[in-house]
This record gives sequence, structure tokens and C-alpha cells, in this order.
Amino acid sequence: MIDVQPVPETEASTTFDGAVGSLEIEPTLDRLTTTTGEPVQLRLTVRGNGNIEQLPAPDMPASDIWRIYNNPGTYGAYETEDELVGEKTFEWLLTPLVSGQQTLPTIAITYFDPAAQVFQTLSTSSLV
Repeated sequence: MIDVQPVPETEASTTFDGAVGSLEIEPTLDRLTTTTGEPVQLRLTVRGNGNIEQLPAPDMPASDIWRIYNNPGTYGAYETEDELVGEKTFEWLLTPLVSGQQTLPTIAITYFDPAAQVFQTLSTSSLV
């Protein structure tokens, strides 16, 4: 017998897209300088344990500053001494439409952490 508990209903669950586990994100850019019309590549790696392979691509907010192209995600897994760790990487090409110093759109992932019994939200808000 397995006792299966439902994911709690809370306000945080309105942005919840089905991710359950213990996650971390790592956003990276291929470069910090570009010209108008030349894209930069934004990668978002989601890593941890849980249902990472099934994660859909996070929502990328629409922008008047960037033309956004979504590339397919990739998945891989590896074993550490005591657990299996999944890693899914999502990629976007962001083409600037306006010159000057621009802020990138913020990407957020809300997941349920069953060990802590809470919803957590991770975001790329630190990328400028």
C-alpha cells in the first residue's frame, strides 16, 4: 500500500505547473553585449530530484523590447552517491529590438517541495 497525498490548494498553486520535488535553477547567457537585431541565447537549467523530465517549458513573458524564439528543451540524468538527479535545460533566443541597456524578461518556476510541504518559486530576476 502507498499513501498518496494530494498537493495542497493555496494561492501559490495558481502558478504551479506540476513540478514536484526539490529543484534549483541556473540561468545563463551566452554573452552580455550584443547589437540590435543580433540574438543572445538564454539557457535555464532546472536541476534536482522529482518529476523534472515532465516539466513543460516555463512561460516567457511577452515583451516589446525582445523578439523571443523558443527552442526545444533537453533532459538528462545522473547519479550521485545517494540519489538520481534530473536536469532539464530550456533555451530561448532573445533578439533585442531596442538599443541601450535592457532588462531580460523574468522566468519563474513554482514547484511543490514534498519534504518541506510548501510551494517554492524560483526566478531569473537576477539577470539584467
